[in-house]
Amino acid sequence: MIRSSRGYIELPLVFIGTFLLLSLWAFIKPPFQAPDEFVHHVKTASTGVAASSNQMCVPVRQADLNPLVDISFLHAIPFHAENSLLPLQLRILKSLSWPSENSESTLPIITSWLTSAYSYPYPFYLTLNYLSAKARAATVLTPYQAHYVDRLIVSLLSALAWTLFYALLRSTALTYYRLPIYIFLIFNPVLLFVSSSINPDALFIPLANCVLLLSYKTILNYRYALFLALGLVASLLLKSPAFLLLPIVISCPAILALIDKKDRRQCLHSFCASVLGCLLAAITSYLLFYRDNVIAIAAPTPGRNEDLATYLLSLWERKLVFFSGYWSLLGWTDYSMPYWLTCSMLVVLVITTIAFLRTHAHREGSIYIVFFLAFFAHVSLLIGLEYHFLAQKGYIIQGRYFLPLGLCLSLIMVLGPEYRFWRRLSLGLIVFLSAFMFNATVIRYHEGSYRRAYRTLPFVNFKKVSDKTLNNPELHTDILHCKGNSPE
Repeated sequence: MIRSSRGYIELPLVFIGTFLLLSLWAFIKPPFQAPDEFVHHVKTASTGVAASSNQMCVPVRQADLNPLVDISFLHAIPFHAENSLLPLQLRILKSLSWPSENSESTLPIITSWLTSAYSYPYPFYLTLNYLSAKARAATVLTPYQAHYVDRLIVSLLSALAWTLFYALLRSTALTYYRLPIYIFLIFNPVLLFVSSSINPDALFIPLANCVLLLSYKTILNYRYALFLALGLVASLLLKSPAFLLLPIVISCPAILALIDKKDRRQCLHSFCASVLGCLLAAITSYLLFYRDNVIAIAAPTPGRNEDLATYLLSLWERKLVFFSGYWSLLGWTDYSMPYWLTCSMLVVLVITTIAFLRTHAHREGSIYIVFFLAFFAHVSLLIGLEYHFLAQKGYIIQGRYFLPLGLCLSLIMVLGPEYRFWRRLSLGLIVFLSAFMFNATVIRYHEGSYRRAYRTLPFVNFKKVSDKTLNNPELHTDILHCKGNSPE
């Protein structure tokens, strides 16, 4: 009975702990300072007019758009590490109010705005827009407060998805290691930074890791193929990069069938079940969204003309960028962990990877090696995709693109060490890294002052600025405005 009661209370505790951790990171960042938060908010607001669009210029109802989105100094902070949120700027943000609708017209005011997230599937944005509208209708919120409420809504949804992941983890043979695996995943500073902002990655990352667990369960029992298909559909309706999961899910049981002579028949059954699950997921997501919508790939850098040898050399030169991008490259890639901490994480990862391979690779048919293969399959797919679009899009790989397969690295770090000392060292290092980067966020945006960080909280009192300051034309920017008139 005691064991049972602990089991019932474990999941609520995981959910509450995850939500509180995400909420802490949601409040420490000034508005729109997480990657692509501007464009994701515009996409969210546009769903009030049209759920999807095949153009970067989307129609937005004025009542749905947060006026903070075109404040000039908020756009001046990303990519400029020397800029932080000043006290006067904070007062301006808190003093802003919602624009008034034209009382003489019964039609809503609709304008055009730019968003690079126009091609993203709409379920995340529709859900956020609906819940945000309900929150604003239930209470009186300023634009500044509404932005943080949106972040809390995303954090709540992300915490639910991570709790689902933990429940799946508890139902596998990995249940003994579930807590260290989960801690190693959830305390990643990049994951916390992104998942506590307006970004579909907050849901996509935990669901992609759920797909890995469901693929693992399908290998052991092909009857889980239907649940695998449902997980893939949910991932595909959040972000198109979920298509990269399909070949990984198919290839892992196929490779296992080649190396496992004893259970080859079961592996072949699992391979067939995985193929059927992927086909079902691909067809369902195509009919629900991708049939009428394009898949666009963002271009963070200019196109490059490089031969294969030069490109492979560039990968080697960017290895530390990928590594720090996975663990600690926060904000708009404008601050990261110091070199000594990068080296510490790298040494621990190399040691635990060698230990993992020594422990599991020599065991014929070791199921855990599948996660190792899945991670490197994902890396290979990303490299192939980047090289294919190199001339048009340039370098598109970022360290955070590996987070959807974070479970693979977590298993290596947790299952690799034979001694508890190394496992505890790994866990202690990731918790320390999270606390270190939280403090680095305070330094980056609030000049290291926790008092200033406290004043940015949405419900802390402030001294309102004058209307003359709020009406200053230089306060606004047209960087996200579509050139031309409002849409018809």
